[in-house]
Amino acid sequence: MKLKEKKVFSSIKCVFTEIMRPVEFGLNKYEYIHLKEATQRYIDTVFSDQNVEELLLIVHPHMKHFTGQYKFYFGDFLKEILQESNFKNKINLLDFEEIFYEVYFNGDKSKNYQDIYMVNDPSSNINVPARIPFIKKIFNELLY
Repeated sequence: MKLKEKKVFSSIKCVFTEIMRPVEFGLNKYEYIHLKEATQRYIDTVFSDQNVEELLLIVHPHMKHFTGQYKFYFGDFLKEILQESNFKNKINLLDFEEIFYEVYFNGDKSKNYQDIYMVNDPSSNINVPARIPFIKKIFNELLY
């Protein structure tokens, strides 16, 4: 018996503007419920492995969070829903919005947040020099 390869193409495209729409404008009630359930499912799945002792979740703001152009921040969402988790004592949230100036500028809040991001990047990826303190902070959290 010979199997035929079948290619499946979807007419639905997930484009950047659609991905960022909830971040820019906020979540509606149904999106909030869906994201909450998906996040809780993820956490339950992680801790279904008996070898997992704790989970480190990392969030980082987009540049437009600083300007107020983005309404939804996943870190705030996580802080809210993690309080209801059965595993809340085993989950650490590393929120770079809270420690942004400490990590990147040694606490100097007069520095320009834009200096951390790649120029003209709508995804707000951090630039190469900023990756060093970013990764160092993550490793410090993992090791201590």
